[in-house]
Amino acid sequence: MFEIKKLNNKEIIDYSILLNQNKNSIKQQNSHEYIYFASLLFGKKAGIIKAFKNNKDNIITIEYIFVIKKFRKKGLGSILIQHILDYAKENSINKINIKYYRILGKTHEIEYVLKKLKFSKPQMINLSCYSDARVINKKWLIEDKIPKEFKFFMWKDITLNIKNQIKNHEEKEKWIELMLNPLEKIENIEYTNSVGLLYKNKIAGWIICQRLSEDVILYRNLYVLQKFRSLARGIQLLNHSIKLQSKTNIKHGLWVVAGNNILMKNFVKRRMAKDCIYIKEEMGSWVLV
Repeated sequence: MFEIKKLNNKEIIDYSILLNQNKNSIKQQNSHEYIYFASLLFGKKAGIIKAFKNNKDNIITIEYIFVIKKFRKKGLGSILIQHILDYAKENSINKINIKYYRILGKTHEIEYVLKKLKFSKPQMINLSCYSDARVINKKWLIEDKIPKEFKFFMWKDITLNIKNQIKNHEEKEKWIELMLNPLEKIENIEYTNSVGLLYKNKIAGWIICQRLSEDVILYRNLYVLQKFRSLARGIQLLNHSIKLQSKTNIKHGLWVVAGNNILMKNFVKRRMAKDCIYIKEEMGSWVLV
């Protein structure tokens, strides 16, 4: 019924609308790292799948799959994924990952396909919450009542001593996940509400924010030392940072929480979810080939 074809570099451009990408961004991609299969019905576009090939780790990650509405519920998603699986076998790829988004707590229709194709049970990678003044001006943003041994400081005022503390600890103990290292260069860092936390003048945690656009701040990097996490210091950092934003004219915020951060994930669901414009989960699944 459907014709499936692997797209070459020139053909990919013609699918920019289905890919939800502009043509220039597609042209800038490394063509050797991406795989595209498209489905057609009597020569008309019906769907597409995009996957990233990591040659170093011998893994393919399915990043995007789209089927035009009138062609859905005909098994086309399953067919497209199967073509990626077949490609992996033909090219001696060991593992296929897939990432996708779903509305909080709701099963995505792709999950039925993944189960059929024997992918692993989906796990949450990140939880994203996007909102406006409904969260920023919420009553639960109470006074920051932290013990006197703790102290907030503005990240723009970080001292060389604090930077050396972070660097020395990281070199010795590898206690900071790569994405959460505050000393890595961050483009468009928002100093208005990027905040650090000290305990007896030693670094205890931080929240680093990034300006996504004129009216949106991304709460990008929230980290608290392990020994302070059960004391809800992460929540207090977030609370303090949101309050600082509430004093500006920047009306929107995007909060992203790691799926394995149980305390913060439950906090977002309990306190923030009902006031979000949207809240969604980034999910991941895999299968060995």
